[in-house]
Amino acid sequence: TTTTTTTTTTSSASPSLPTDPAAPSATTDLRIVASAQSAGHPSSDAAVFAYLEDSHTSIVGMRTVLAARGARVCCVAASDIAPCEPASCGTTGNVPHSLFAFPAQSNFSGRRYPLSWVEAVREGRVSAAGQCFCPGRWKVLLDAAALVSTSPLDLSAVPADFVCLSFYKMFGYPTGIGALLVRSDSAHLLSRSDYHGGGSMHAYSSTHNFMQLAANLEERFESGTVPFLDIVSLEVGFQYLARFGMHNIAQHTLSLARGFFHALRKLRHYNAAPVATVYATEEEFESTELHGPVVCFNLLRADGSFVGPAEVAKLAAVHNISIRTGGNLFCLFVGVCLWVSFQPSMPTLFTGCLCNAGACHQHLHISHDRFQRNLAAGYACGEENDLIDGLPTGGIRVSFGFMSVEQDAQAMLELIQRYFVEQSEVSAHLRALAAGSANAKHPTDKATDTTATADANIAEINVYPVKSCGAFSTAEWEIGESGFLYDRSWMVVDAHGVNISQKKVPKMALVRPHIDLQKGVLVLSYPQLEPLSVPLQPIDLVPCAARVCFDSVGALDCGDEAAAWFSSALGVDCRLVLKSGVELRTCRLSRDAASGVASTLSFANESQFLLVSESSMDQVNKWIEDQGEERVAVDRFRGNIVLRGAAAFAEDAYRHLRIAGQAFAVNGPCRRCQMVCVDQQTANSCKQPLAALSLHRRVKGKTFFGIHVNHQAAESRPPFKIRVGDAVQPF
Repeated sequence: TTTTTTTTTTSSASPSLPTDPAAPSATTDLRIVASAQSAGHPSSDAAVFAYLEDSHTSIVGMRTVLAARGARVCCVAASDIAPCEPASCGTTGNVPHSLFAFPAQSNFSGRRYPLSWVEAVREGRVSAAGQCFCPGRWKVLLDAAALVSTSPLDLSAVPADFVCLSFYKMFGYPTGIGALLVRSDSAHLLSRSDYHGGGSMHAYSSTHNFMQLAANLEERFESGTVPFLDIVSLEVGFQYLARFGMHNIAQHTLSLARGFFHALRKLRHYNAAPVATVYATEEEFESTELHGPVVCFNLLRADGSFVGPAEVAKLAAVHNISIRTGGNLFCLFVGVCLWVSFQPSMPTLFTGCLCNAGACHQHLHISHDRFQRNLAAGYACGEENDLIDGLPTGGIRVSFGFMSVEQDAQAMLELIQRYFVEQSEVSAHLRALAAGSANAKHPTDKATDTTATADANIAEINVYPVKSCGAFSTAEWEIGESGFLYDRSWMVVDAHGVNISQKKVPKMALVRPHIDLQKGVLVLSYPQLEPLSVPLQPIDLVPCAARVCFDSVGALDCGDEAAAWFSSALGVDCRLVLKSGVELRTCRLSRDAASGVASTLSFANESQFLLVSESSMDQVNKWIEDQGEERVAVDRFRGNIVLRGAAAFAEDAYRHLRIAGQAFAVNGPCRRCQMVCVDQQTANSCKQPLAALSLHRRVKGKTFFGIHVNHQAAESRPPFKIRVGDAVQPF
């Protein structure tokens, strides 16, 4: 939650100049303007709220408030704005003012719009869709948040009525602090009637309905104590900007963006196909008046298909480009986008939707019908479903700031060149894996020749009682209806019932389980905490809803003691839930569906068992050592069954397995994410093994290691149990 604050310095400047600076967040600035319009401004059919199609969500969000006050709402395309002769619109006496809002710089593409629009709209010298703005009747709100982070803005030459900006975008700190600048001669349009408190009142009576608002505009919008410590810290940021000079910063950052733009457009695959499609023209990067230091694009494969932004995010994460995800726009814009904001030696990659439906839909040619189809297809912002019917739902945005240097741009280019520029045609083996074919044969395999697998046996058996926590290793274990008995029967969830994983909380790896069948308890340990005992067969648990892998599942809350223990261990507010036996969750992998067998699942993602191979792990470690880095353990892949004795990646070709009288169906390769980069013994993260796998085992956005396996009870014989050392026989 962003705390809205107000700090001001009252100005005695001429009414023609902006005065009354305030300091909430930029989004709150816009909400203030929308909610605080005086009665009648706008409040009738004569008032209009017009906004540029290429606007931030926060501007578009104003339309709901203003429409409720009686304003007509109009979305204007940049191409519809044209010069015109000032029109005579009749009397201006008591006619409510209309409001036109537009960004100085697009937060999606970096395109900059003419600041001359401000005065031209106020004077009626431009038209929108063939209709001139009436002189004297229009006020202008300028969203300067993206512009002023790298460029100067002279308000004496740009007489906007309202200007919002964000200090977070300028300095990177503190969050939630911005400014709303209001012209003195437009201040009367703002009033506050929803709530009064903090320093907003000059005087009031508790026993009588009497109050007087503070005389100063900025004080009337205070809501409690302002974050003065954060505000004081802004001085350092302004000193940096003054030291470099805003004009110098503008030229420096655009130069970096221009170089990145040209280098990106030159990249080609082995077949000369372009690596990227960029949402800007070469001419726009020639002037700071036309474009900001932003490059927005999507990556393409050699066959012309799109690379999903989430795939870029995963690989950026393992190369120390920190990831931030967001999903606050799924109702307006279908898109997953990336914002790479460079700081010295530590690029930051922002994944989300860029909060600009208009520009995104325009550049990606997303019609309203396609937008609705994407929603119907199950898209939700912030999730990895960023390609629907092969088309992107967003883009990738690289932004340069005043501290950026050429090495930052080169780091991103090297990431793209290393992982996304195809040097040769993808092998038939990887294509088969991506397609889920049962006939995927690795070049080093001897297919399913039994001589290659005669000595294959089980090296390890691992049970993961609590999803995404540590492993319970055992010499033998029973197979239940949903895999190993008690495997992933419990799960840690947030306040919304959504499962928490090591991708967000790596410390989950340090939660060590031990299953005591004789005592009927699951004992969980964590460094410096007393162990937690959870009954294997609990009674009187409260039903609750949970969500895992897009599935809503029935669960049972394990109580406040377990919740407090996990919250203390992990440092996040969470609860422990048990899979309910009432609702069945079934495997949806294509190969399982084709066999007609509906294998039941616990809280596991996709299958009952995950099988990984020591030989395959050895090959991955050779690739890692070729990159000059240290080997990693096979437990990174969290396999239930670890195979020993087979050739490297022989498991890719398996279709069925028999182990000690138990029959198993193979349901295809396991797609890997950055969670394999978490060291299961220390909870520390590094870029391996995902970086090595991405070079050798990735195709169509999927990186593979290990195979999904389901138990076939009807083809097995009791007892349903396997042991370390049991032979593994493919058939």
